[in-house]
Amino acid sequence: MQTLAIEDKELSLRRKTLMWLKLQSIYMPMVTTIRGQELRNEASEAVVTTDTDLFLPSALSPVYRQRLPVDFMKKYVRLRLAQLEDALQSLRRNLRRYKALSDHKRDHTSGTGVAANTRIRSALSACENKKQLDVNRYQVARDALLNVDPDGAWKVRFQKLVDGDVRPLPSGLGEGTAEVTWIWKLPKCEGFT
Repeated sequence: MQTLAIEDKELSLRRKTLMWLKLQSIYMPMVTTIRGQELRNEASEAVVTTDTDLFLPSALSPVYRQRLPVDFMKKYVRLRLAQLEDALQSLRRNLRRYKALSDHKRDHTSGTGVAANTRIRSALSACENKKQLDVNRYQVARDALLNVDPDGAWKVRFQKLVDGDVRPLPSGLGEGTAEVTWIWKLPKCEGFT
């Protein structure tokens, strides 16, 4: 039963990969020549989804990127800007959640028993993993934008994210001298043009 579910998932991924390859050949025809082969028909089973390069515009050389339609590149930049904004919002949310869990552990859970400590540590660990995923998403989107639009005005808003920036807002007594990092000082996004 489990083997059947895995095979269905692999088949679904293979179909999605073939769909991506077909759509990409329409909007980015030079990718077909970069791959060095014509698209196989949809009945082909030889496509391995994990080995298929996506050839996104940020991964292309500047020569190939210049061949792309201007509107297509504008949409790609807007997509990456939205990914940056989304990653930052999620990171801030997970930092607030981590701070709340940490405060709860300090105030209510510490010393109350093994089960309670295990649960709170599991929750903190899950939150820490989500924070790291958000940081990775942000860095990948920013690197892609640096390849596509290295001199863009977006660099003022979306700075390089370093480990020292990934910390929750200071609160409570004794934190009056703590500095607020730039991720908390950003004004609300009004949309991208």
